[in-house]
Amino acid sequence: QTQAQAQATVQFGNFTSCIGIVASNVDANQIIGIHLVMVGPDGPFTAEDVPTVTALLADFPENRSIVGQIEWWQENVPDAFAALVDALPNAGQSDRGDGIYGAGLNIVDQLEVLFQPL
Repeated sequence: QTQAQAQATVQFGNFTSCIGIVASNVDANQIIGIHLVMVGPDGPFTAEDVPTVTALLADFPENRSIVGQIEWWQENVPDAFAALVDALPNAGQSDRGDGIYGAGLNIVDQLEVLFQPL
């Protein structure tokens, strides 16, 4: 019996302060990755930005996971992060520190979070 690791079909750049959201569609043949910056040109990420994120995820209701610098967001933009978590019920969370995050579907169509340390 061979365990095949999922191949990355979404790969983010280096996350040192960012988070990402990964999810798949119902048929598990498409995935999405959304890269969120804590502070962008228009200011910090806020709870008012959450509907934009959920709209992008409308066709991707399965295997949702928040990845990246979760602890950093909880400390620095706690209200915005709480609003994001509330908008994504049952989403997993993976914070493994600085690194390159990604995700891919495994052999049983579950989305696996992949990580490569910096």
